[in-house]
This record gives sequence, C-alpha cells and structure tokens, in this order.
Amino acid sequence: MVQFIGIASGKGGVGKTTTAVNLGLALQSLGKKVSLLDADMGLANAQLFLGVTPQLSLADFLFHNAELKDVQIPCFEGMTLIPGASGDSALANLPPPSIINLLEKLRAESSDDIMIFDIAAGISHQNTEILAACDSRLIVMVDEPSSIADAYGVIKLQKERRNIASTFLLPNRVKDSQSGRNLFDQMNGLCMSFIGEPVRFLGALLEDPDIRMSIMKREPLPKSFPNSRSWKNFLELAKLIINEHET
Repeated sequence: MVQFIGIASGKGGVGKTTTAVNLGLALQSLGKKVSLLDADMGLANAQLFLGVTPQLSLADFLFHNAELKDVQIPCFEGMTLIPGASGDSALANLPPPSIINLLEKLRAESSDDIMIFDIAAGISHQNTEILAACDSRLIVMVDEPSSIADAYGVIKLQKERRNIASTFLLPNRVKDSQSGRNLFDQMNGLCMSFIGEPVRFLGALLEDPDIRMSIMKREPLPKSFPNSRSWKNFLELAKLIINEHET
C-alpha cells in the first residue's frame, strides 16, 4: 500500500516545496515509485519547480471524475506530479468529509510506493487534517524565531492527534550537520518542556547556492546540479526515510 509522507511548515518561505520536490526525486532515484501531490490546494506552484504545465488538476480528480492516472504528470526521472489548482476556492476550502474522501480515493487508486504531500504553510484546518492523515510527517524549519514558533505550533497540533511518534523535524539551510543538530535539539527541548514528548530527527538540509540556482532555472537539483552537496544531502535523507519505513 502507498505510504503518505507529509511535508509541512509553520510559515512560508522556509524551503518546503523545494524539499518536497527534491526528496521525491531522491526517493525515485533509489528505486521507489513516487508521486508528489501539490496539497497547497488554492495556490499550487510545485509545477514551477518541475518545469511542467498541467492540463488537469486535483480538482478534476475530486470533483469531475477524472482518474488519478489521467491527472498525474510524468516529470524528471519518472516521478509524477499530482497538481493542485491555483485560485480554485472549492479546492482551497474543502470541508472535512471531502478531505477524508480525497485521501481515501488516493489510497485506493494509487499504484505508487510513496506519495509526498507538499502541504501549504500554516495550521489551517485543511492543512492539519491532511498532515494528520499521513503515515509520517516532516516539519521543515529554519533558524529564525518566527519559523521556530510556527513549527512548534504545527508539532503541538500533531501531538493532539497522537502523531508525534511519526513526526520528524527537518532543519533547513543550516551551515553544517552540527548546526542542524543543534537547531533540532533546541526545538526538541521546547517540545519536551511544553508538550512532554519528543519529536524525531532524521537529519538536516545544508545551505547551498545551487538550490537557489536550480529554482531560478526551473530544474530540479539532479538535473541541474547532480554533483551538488545538496543533491547528495537529499539522497542521504531519502535512504534514512526508506530505512525508517522498512524497519
């Protein structure tokens, strides 16, 4: 059965979509069949990172009886994109029963090993419901007070859903591995103090100008900078995620 991995953040601009795209490609390169679902329902933009132009969207799958295979767009190295919509208020404001229906339809129709959900920033009800339904969650954050505070808010809501055991904090744009570990320890200490339960750690994503260049080129890292330290970083993270799911 397909594994759902949710990529979320408390605030925007911390590299969540970049992480979702490149992590999906790293998992695909390691032999997994992967789809990336743009779960920023109202302002979808993952297609920009992958350089594709959708003809159909998640709205067609949910509201207009399109089959999942017709909505999926083949991207670089065989990963597929399930595009969201931009400016679609019906998709942006799904009520809880529709969210549950969407997730059930995705599980039933998907032939993927892994489906990555690129979830909109923030703690809206829709975001929280989708994230809670995932089998594991990666909360992306950077070393800024607002990002730390907002990431804590996301984690606190997952604690209320009893999902902390499968929730991982992913520090981004850190100068080295030790800096990433230190940032995680800071947040984990906060969680232990106020919610009494730790989050988990897989690793951190390093600051690298090649990522910014790949975004500007509208090309994923393995296409534009296959020898970059960032791409190697994503491959290492993908291996850890596979091991986590298979143990």
